[in-house]
Amino acid sequence: MDIILAEGLSKVYPNGQGLHNASFSVSKGEIIGIVGPSGAGKSTLLRLLCGAIFPSEGNLTILGQTMSHLNRQQLQTLRGKIATVYQNFNVIPSLDVARNVFMGKAGKMSFASVVRGTFRLTAKEESEIEEILTTLGIEDKLYERCQELSGGQQQRVAVARAIYSGAELILADEPIASVDPATAELILQLFQSLNKQGKTILLSLHQIDSALKYCSKILAFDHGTIAFNGSPEDYCKSDVSKKLMGNFPERGVKVV
Repeated sequence: MDIILAEGLSKVYPNGQGLHNASFSVSKGEIIGIVGPSGAGKSTLLRLLCGAIFPSEGNLTILGQTMSHLNRQQLQTLRGKIATVYQNFNVIPSLDVARNVFMGKAGKMSFASVVRGTFRLTAKEESEIEEILTTLGIEDKLYERCQELSGGQQQRVAVARAIYSGAELILADEPIASVDPATAELILQLFQSLNKQGKTILLSLHQIDSALKYCSKILAFDHGTIAFNGSPEDYCKSDVSKKLMGNFPERGVKVV
């Protein structure tokens, strides 16, 4: 089953083209590494996939629904099935960690439930959130305001929110850009664990070694176009790897 189907997808900005004629599919349960230099179209793709922006041309079908055919309410419902982890964290600084994580399910709740959770969590909600934070090593930050946390800790909160959302599709835009190497490995291992539980995950990564190690497929972009779409093993053998990222004769080899 295709979770994502893109056909001739393009996005043109006033100052130029962000994505050109991209066609690809993502099957249920895959974990995709989106790689390429800065400005290659990776972030544009993720913004299209989460419904933050809309394509200039082409068709995009997510979870069986064609984006261009949806009304506002249907689009909102679909967004509730997609969790996004942003490079700039996108947490609410004035709220504590628990309530930031709770907001992961806001798209699936009534307005009254969201307001209630902003002031008071149930014992079950608190327990579920604390369990997720424990796996990320920040359970002691449960009731600290996010504005008091380091950048790496805020990123872990963003990952915890995505996990708590229960989303079928998880999109992550540079999720390890602002964390130390040990935390980066922990976060990627968590994504891998979620993938093994059946979640479909797309990771935009600058760290090609991490993409090769943790992802089942590589989607490489260059100047807004798809330059490669295939397995990590085939990517390492391709001319694209030499052009974009250097030559990687085996998985796990890091650029220096």
